[in-house]
Amino acid sequence: MQCSWTVMSVAKTRYKVFSEEYIKKELSAEDDELKKLTGSGIGKGCHPDPGLGRFAAKLPLEDWMALNTAQRAAGNYLEQQTSIITLLLLNGSFNPIFTATTGAIYMVGRYMYASGIQSKAGVGRRGPGFGICMLCFMTLFVSTMLNGLRMTGVFA
Repeated sequence: MQCSWTVMSVAKTRYKVFSEEYIKKELSAEDDELKKLTGSGIGKGCHPDPGLGRFAAKLPLEDWMALNTAQRAAGNYLEQQTSIITLLLLNGSFNPIFTATTGAIYMVGRYMYASGIQSKAGVGRRGPGFGICMLCFMTLFVSTMLNGLRMTGVFA
């Protein structure tokens, strides 16, 4: 749920910075060109521009930064989701309470990362959240490896 919320929250920023006013003021030529190409112009939100494309080129720096940090927070979460869920599932079958606690701490780190990277203080504020997430990830990784070795009989 937290990952889905982080991803969906990008839309709020997207529709704020890629407003109809922005399209009319900054992208009228591209809008006309796209109408000829596809039959419809640039819609509110400027899809499929992810924030680094040609529609974003004329955004004020503050809006460009807001959109790209929101995209980066969501993208980073998605990049990590498969590995963290795998570790939570594998390790949870051996140590459910420890794993659930570590997973909850990881979620706090994810929140801190997302709010930090999107803060006015700049992307450097993601550091504490990143550190918590990496500590949880490494803890779960090592614990999962040790549990796997126990299963093979290497550790009694």
